[in-house]
Amino acid sequence: MSNEKLVEVRLGEWRVATGAGQKLVIERVGAGVAIVVVDLVGRACGGAHCILPEAPSNQVGSLGKFANMAAPLIVEELNKMGAQKGKMVAKIAGGAQMLSHTILSDRNIAAAREALRKLAVPVTGEDVGGRHLRTLEVDLNTGEVTCYRGTGEHRESLKL
Repeated sequence: MSNEKLVEVRLGEWRVATGAGQKLVIERVGAGVAIVVVDLVGRACGGAHCILPEAPSNQVGSLGKFANMAAPLIVEELNKMGAQKGKMVAKIAGGAQMLSHTILSDRNIAAAREALRKLAVPVTGEDVGGRHLRTLEVDLNTGEVTCYRGTGEHRESLKL
């Protein structure tokens, strides 16, 4: 039995995790995009499960569901926890072509990349597009980010 603490990021949410013994998990990412930012030094990370590319100008709540808002919130929180500019990297996954959401999928991917570019956080791994659900898992013991494609017995994993 594992003593790891699971930090789950649900649809439209963003969260941070810190310290060894924790795993941050973002499950069932389809047309949306999962953004993960990892502090390479401090064993901390943040993640969001975004379903839309951009927040309306008058949006005040639920900012985790927007790619252009979630990335800055994660980086700001990691900075408060001691992360330094130049010591963070990002991973993104999702943007699957689910049903007729092709345009939205592409916009979600582009918005995540652009938000991270503006923050000067390099995207060092991604698994986007295609037609399958994904789950991202960050192991804070190792700093490794794993992307699982598909579900059930057809699930495959790759390191990002």
